[in-house]
Amino acid sequence: MDTILDTCVAIVTIERDFGDRANRRLVRMKYLIERKGLDWFRNEVETRVERKLDRPRHLAWKNGKDYLG
Repeated sequence: MDTILDTCVAIVTIERDFGDRANRRLVRMKYLIERKGLDWFRNEVETRVERKLDRPRHLAWKNGKDYLG
């Protein structure tokens, strides 16, 4: 559980430290990643949690039914 919490703290503090806080419209993680790059973001998270992250797993949806709403 600590690794999940540590990773979440790293992600939030990266947005805090590098996000564009001057323009509220641009205060989104997607804009930070678009500007800096996904590889930079991944390296920054790994540096802050002091370990390598696992590679992303492929997601496959079993069905398209949505029972919510």
